[in-house]
Amino acid sequence: MSNMYQTGLKALLDGSLAWGTSAMKVMLVTSAYTHDPDHDDRVDVTGEITNGGYSAGGVALANPVSAVDDTDNEAQCDADNTVFPTLAAGDQPFAAIVYYNSGVAANDILIAYCPLTTPPAPNGGDYTIVWNTEGIFKIAA
Repeated sequence: MSNMYQTGLKALLDGSLAWGTSAMKVMLVTSAYTHDPDHDDRVDVTGEITNGGYSAGGVALANPVSAVDDTDNEAQCDADNTVFPTLAAGDQPFAAIVYYNSGVAANDILIAYCPLTTPPAPNGGDYTIVWNTEGIFKIAA
């Protein structure tokens, strides 16, 4: 499951960002990046992959939705699985970072750090992140 960034969580809670309507993207990083919940924006992120076929900043998050899980007493934020098309061999993705895309890296608010468990090595084909069935991240009551 994901680890949240404090500034992104605050922005979602105070309504300055809205999951489902704000422009969200996903970027891939190598193990050279260490998650720090105090990181605020995309400028704080190091180790973004540079493989052929990858565009700096990643791809748009498709169909973000939120739901309530009464069984587990939590709110879940989810989206369609994310596909990075024709990702060439090179850097090994270690984690995905979900962020609000303002169009300016210094203003792109980090939301969630998502470690990739046993990710396949890129090989020139589509590279797909299958999000957890409980959502990309959740907030428990």
